[in-house]
Order: sequence, then structure tokens, then C-alpha cells
Amino acid sequence: MQMNKKAGIVYLITASILVISGFSACSSTPSSTPAITSPSIAQSANRSNTQRVGGSTPSSTASSGLISQPTIVLPNKQNKTVTGNGTVTVPKYANLYFGTAGKIAAINIKQGDIVSVGAVLAKLDTTSLEAAVAQSQVSVDQTQANVSQIQLNIITDQSSLVKAKQNLAAQQDVQDIQTKIDNANIQLQQAKLMSDQAGRLGNSTEAQYWHSQIIYLSDDTNVSSSDPKHKPNGGLIGVLQQQMSDLLTDPAQAGAILVSSATAAAQIQQYVLAIQQADAKIVTDQANLVTAQANVITSQNSLKIAQQQLNDATIIAPFNGIVAAVNQNAGDIISAPSQSQHPIIYLIDPTTLELTISVNELDLPKIQIKQKASIMINAFSAAKISGEVTAIAVTPTVQGGIVNYSVTVAFSAPPNLDVKVGMNASAEIGN
Repeated sequence: MQMNKKAGIVYLITASILVISGFSACSSTPSSTPAITSPSIAQSANRSNTQRVGGSTPSSTASSGLISQPTIVLPNKQNKTVTGNGTVTVPKYANLYFGTAGKIAAINIKQGDIVSVGAVLAKLDTTSLEAAVAQSQVSVDQTQANVSQIQLNIITDQSSLVKAKQNLAAQQDVQDIQTKIDNANIQLQQAKLMSDQAGRLGNSTEAQYWHSQIIYLSDDTNVSSSDPKHKPNGGLIGVLQQQMSDLLTDPAQAGAILVSSATAAAQIQQYVLAIQQADAKIVTDQANLVTAQANVITSQNSLKIAQQQLNDATIIAPFNGIVAAVNQNAGDIISAPSQSQHPIIYLIDPTTLELTISVNELDLPKIQIKQKASIMINAFSAAKISGEVTAIAVTPTVQGGIVNYSVTVAFSAPPNLDVKVGMNASAEIGN
């Protein structure tokens, strides 16, 4: 019991000291310090003060119970410069080949030469190609002449057809008039017989009728013009004979001839046959014309191919530039373009150069098209060349989780700097 009493006394004294110490610590807080409303922060502060009891003397800030807030560092908006490295390239260049196989007759340039657009840089031996063009041209001329001849034949055959139809119509008119003349002569002979018979029988009325028929058919010299049966030119037979004469002397009816009734049908059939033959020949000529016109197209296509092969045997500068490489020599035999491993000539336009750098995705928002840039060529470190952003890649390249985009800067080399393609350089984009 005595030990318990002593332990209790020690416990009470210790507790009193702790209470007094805590009160002193709380009373040291300035009255102007605002109260902490966040429970979590208050608990953290209490734990901090508790940890300092029995330790080294806390600083005045800690002893006051204030909690320091984290500092937020904003990015420097003025720092918009983006840099990157790359090699100098040219946006305008050409790998030049011959368009056909053959033997190189001449190469007119060498590496480093400055050439103008349209200049002949190299040429193959074109002897066989020129012969092929000439032969193809002859074929075109022949097929076109054949078309012209067939077209002329069609015109001639159509004219023959028209003439044959005119001849048939004229001959049918001749035969029609001749038939009428023959019938009128038969009627005349019959009228004469009947007139004679009526006279022998003393039938004056009958005799008078047949006499009028004779005059109507053959002669009107004794008939008054007031007679309704009056016919000029010797009666009906005379009129028909005049029509026949007019028909046979008409130049438009030159194909008509006077034939006997026995041969009239044969003559008409001859003209019918001529019409049929002209029709058939026109059909044949028109079919031949289609074939001939197709032959013209074929020969023209062959000429185009031959001419293209001849054109392809010459390499012409497509723009003003500098010869960067020549990979063949005069006398070399080259294969077809599809089998060529290297261009014959490599031509570049050095007036505009490019530098492509890799930019991290975090820096990409700082870059815009047409933004100004400074180019530093490693070989000419003292010089800064003005440039401009011309392209920003749409898709990135990703390596090890790092996302980068290609940015292209275009620039022109100053005349006093011999900037070469492939030189190492850097670009600074922005301020």
C-alpha cells in the first residue's frame, strides 16, 4: 500500500508538470494568429508540438502553431525558345534517269556544274530509236492514206448508186412512154380498119367517129383547134414521140436508151442490179473504213510510244540547280529504268535549304508555322542564319516513352557561306 501511494504521488506530480508545460506552450501563441479550422491540419500541428517536447527548442514559427503552405512555381512565360539539332537538306531535288535502255552517247555535265532548266544533261545513242520513229510515221501516213481512199470510194459508190437509181427511173419512163406509143399505134391501126369497114357499109356516123379517132391519135392538120379532140404535134402519138425525144436528149436522163419491148425488161433489170451492187459496195466500204480508222489509231499509238522512247533517251534539267552527283559515264550500257539501282544524275536546287529537328511534345505548343528561327551551321559557328518554320509533323516518333515531333525550318544560305547538304546544324525557334 505504501508503494502504491508513492507511485500515485509520482504520477500526479508528473502529470501536473506536463499540464503546466502544455499550458505554457499554448499561452506563447500570439493572439493575432488566426485559428486553424482544418481538423487534419490541427491534428498535424499538435503532433508536431508533441514531438518537440523534451527535444531541442522549437523555432518561434513552430512554437506558434502555424503550418507552412507549399510553394507553386509558375512557368516562365517569357521562355519560349525551342532548340534542336539536325542535318541540312534540300526540299527540291531530282533523281534523273533515262526512260529507256541503251548506250550512253554523251554526258554533258560533271558534279558541281550549275545548270539551267531545259539544258540537255545526258543522251543515249538514238540511232535505232530514230529509225523506229520514222517507220512508225510511215505507218501512220499509210493508214491515213488508206482511210482517205476508202472515204473517196464511199463517195464514188454513193454517186454510182444515185446514178443507177436515176438511170432506172429514166429507163422506166422511156419504157412507159414507149408502151403508150405502142398502144396508140395499135389503136390507130384499129381505128383505120374500123373506119374503112364503116365506109364500105355506108355507116356515115360510125365512119365519122373512127375518123375522129384517127386524127386524135395521129394528125390534127385537118381538125379545128376548137375541136375538143384537138391534139398538137400530130395527135397523141406525136405528143408521146416528142416526150420520148425530150427524155432521150435530157442530160440528166443520159442513162436512158430506147430499146425494143423485148429487151426493155432486161435493160431495167441491169439498172436494178447496178443499184444492188452499189449498195453492197457502200456497206463493204463502210466496214473497211472502220477497220482503217482503227489501224490509224494503232499506228498513231505506236508512233507515240516510239517518240516517247526517243524523248526518254535524253535527260533534261527540270529546274535550275547544281549537279550533286553523276553516276555513269559515256559509253556505259544501262538497263531499263525499272532495273536501275542508282540515278544517272542527282540534281538539287540549293536556293532553299531545310533543317529538320526533333521537338518534345511539351515544347510543341510553343511552335507555329511561319515562326521565325535562327540557324547555326556547325561549320560556320560564328554565323546565325534567319529561317522560318514551314512544317510540323502530324504524327510523332516515340522512343522509350518519349514523344517527339519533327519540325522543319527553311532557310537560305548567305552568299558568303558555302553551306553543303548534309552539314550538321542547330535551330533555335522563338525569342
